[in-house]
Amino acid sequence: MARQKRFEHAAQSLSLPTIQIDVDEARVADEAIAALAQQGKIYQRGGTLVRIVENPPPPACITRPDGGLRLTPLPQPRLRELLTLAATLVQDMGEMGLFPCHPPDWLVRAEDARGQWKGISRLEGIVETPVLLTDGTTLQTPGYDPRSGLFYAPSTKFPIIPARPSPADVEQARNLVLEVVVDFPFQSDAHKSSWFAAMLTPSARHSFDGPSPLFAIDANVRGSGKTLLCDAVGMVHTGRRLPRTSAPKDDEEARKKITSIALAAEPLVLLDNVAGVLASAALDAALTGTTWSDRILGKNLMTGPIPLLTIWFATGNNLVFGGDTPRRTLHTRLESNLENPEERGGFRHPNLLAWVQEQRGQLAAAVLTILRGYCAAGRPDMGLKEWGSFEGWSGLVRNAVVWCGLDDPGATRQELVESSDRHAQLLRLLMTGWEQADPQRRGMTVGEALNHSGESHCGALREAFAEMTPQGEPVNLRSIGMKLHHFKQRVCGGKRLIRHDSRRGAIWRIEQVGESVETVIHDRDNSVCGTNGTSGTNSQPRRREEDSHVCAHAYGKGAGNSPASGASPAELDFVDPAGTTDPTTAVEKPRTCCGSLHLEPAKWVRRGEGAYCPACNSFMGYFRSLG
Repeated sequence: MARQKRFEHAAQSLSLPTIQIDVDEARVADEAIAALAQQGKIYQRGGTLVRIVENPPPPACITRPDGGLRLTPLPQPRLRELLTLAATLVQDMGEMGLFPCHPPDWLVRAEDARGQWKGISRLEGIVETPVLLTDGTTLQTPGYDPRSGLFYAPSTKFPIIPARPSPADVEQARNLVLEVVVDFPFQSDAHKSSWFAAMLTPSARHSFDGPSPLFAIDANVRGSGKTLLCDAVGMVHTGRRLPRTSAPKDDEEARKKITSIALAAEPLVLLDNVAGVLASAALDAALTGTTWSDRILGKNLMTGPIPLLTIWFATGNNLVFGGDTPRRTLHTRLESNLENPEERGGFRHPNLLAWVQEQRGQLAAAVLTILRGYCAAGRPDMGLKEWGSFEGWSGLVRNAVVWCGLDDPGATRQELVESSDRHAQLLRLLMTGWEQADPQRRGMTVGEALNHSGESHCGALREAFAEMTPQGEPVNLRSIGMKLHHFKQRVCGGKRLIRHDSRRGAIWRIEQVGESVETVIHDRDNSVCGTNGTSGTNSQPRRREEDSHVCAHAYGKGAGNSPASGASPAELDFVDPAGTTDPTTAVEKPRTCCGSLHLEPAKWVRRGEGAYCPACNSFMGYFRSLG
């Protein structure tokens, strides 16, 4: 009894809550969580308990400079330690009374696996410079901010940002930020604005909804200063160079890297010296999302929805993008007229990063002064063209860049999309070649097109097939067909590639957009319906003769939307797919399709050079003359 009293006195002197361990595991776990919450040493993020540590080892895929605070998952041994620091755990020993005990293993596992912890603060990320919040105010007080879920850990002294900066304050701030890049050969003022937007984005990242774009910086020659521009951004906002990682080789590698980066809450990441085509479905998804969920590396467990607010950078010489990455990218281009620009001298700031480090406090304050001034001015609409998926970023950062007197950085994005869309370039080449081989637009199978590609006047088609075939391999009809299916219905230059099935196989032809309004195509020798999507989706592909209507382009002697009334088969000059010139074949030997008889040739309608039955939209063949 005396021993128990001594224990109770010691517990009271420590002012720790006492948790009695017994079979009521839910109660024990709840009390343990409450005790941990009072300590304030751990946080929850994405369904995981995390802690803030100083300069931990980076994720395996990241090379990061020393220094700074980072988030790491809380391991169970450390959770066990924190339980002993947060509460006194006791166990009933019967007649001997309550005695202290170690945290049982089941309690540690239960705490770790809960997924949600009442009272444990939610941590969105760590910032090392003052930042703009969603309400337009600035976070300038060190420590955890419950309004935003951010932990502010300044690594240097920053000036106080005025609530309403004057126009003179904004102009001075803009000029100071531009001083960082005074020695760089930007291709245009719009490209300089793109870098300026990249510099503003980290301070604004927690104040707008939605993602921020990939900031890609490339040059026409190595040594132009691409990586230096990125490191200047990192130096201002973290006091260090940007953490680097290599461009992912495939989606699986990209997915693993993104998961590690999201778990570590890396604010800035650089894909350095990208070689080849930068294209990844996983990266595209990360660039247009603000949360990430995936299997935890090395475990058979899924993460919860993890906040993904990382700002991505990429550098390379003459970067090439694939897939949907170009439309998610803001481009900054350097163009040097020197063969070895790294040997150039006469810089205003010879050691740029050292100068930025010295001016870091003033530069970070200048960035925030521009953003705060724009918000204090009522966030005026600068009349910029919309950028889908990045409306929040564009509405704040992009507008602020133009508001403070610079060019629209979005102009470089459109240039990049047009120059980097290799699929569009290939499609244009393919359609040009297809029309060379099929000027009447009657349609060809892939095999027929391949035969035509050997002709002297079909060079574009030959070149397109070469582009669609892996280097060193022969042209494969199946592979070409699959690629044509990928291009099907895609509009390019007011035209598109459409397909319909026939007894000869899949027939491909070029169609002018708006050329036809019907959506169902039948081949004369094929009784299966299919949609060509020329004007949406046909909800009734099978039509009774009495419900039929005529295509907008009527054949024969008719005009407008009327059938070719009164035209005899001879006047229609019909040529069927088999090459027969006798137009009475279809009349003398009527057949059924979609449950109804075809109309007589006089009522067929014209699309391009093809004849179609308006009752069921069956393709009947070609007209020899266009009159």
